[in-house]
Amino acid sequence: MKSTARLGFSLVELLIALAIILAVVTIATGVFQPLVAEQQVDVLKANLRTIRQAIYTFYNDNGRYPYEGHDEFGNVVAFLDNQTSELVQGAHDGKGTYPVRRRRYLMSIPPDPTATSDITRTAGWKLIFAEPALSNRAIPEVMGVRDVKSLNPSFQDL
Repeated sequence: MKSTARLGFSLVELLIALAIILAVVTIATGVFQPLVAEQQVDVLKANLRTIRQAIYTFYNDNGRYPYEGHDEFGNVVAFLDNQTSELVQGAHDGKGTYPVRRRRYLMSIPPDPTATSDITRTAGWKLIFAEPALSNRAIPEVMGVRDVKSLNPSFQDL
């Protein structure tokens, strides 16, 4: 008598297993997608709170808001650039120099988690400038950043 033992799965069995796996993945995606969106909003709020706290602390320490463009010594400062941001690098005390004991307010500028691409994540912030009188009394055209908001239209009011 010959043995009729099978050595594998039939194509129909594999297709049924694949269909079941796809159905479970589809259901799980629908369940977890709102949770991911909720977490993005929570991270956005935390990042905004972190940047705003750094701005306010910088203002209390220096009597002005962090600059965007250039400072009173002619140094290039870009608020969103980790290499030149006064929140990350500290305030200059002269042309190209920092104080011996400079204060750094952030390790790096946090990204906007709701940005649609990696290119806009760090630049995903809308800068809100202070009135010239509050930015720098000596050089009124130098603008200080007093607040940030998300560029994502859904989260402009945070």
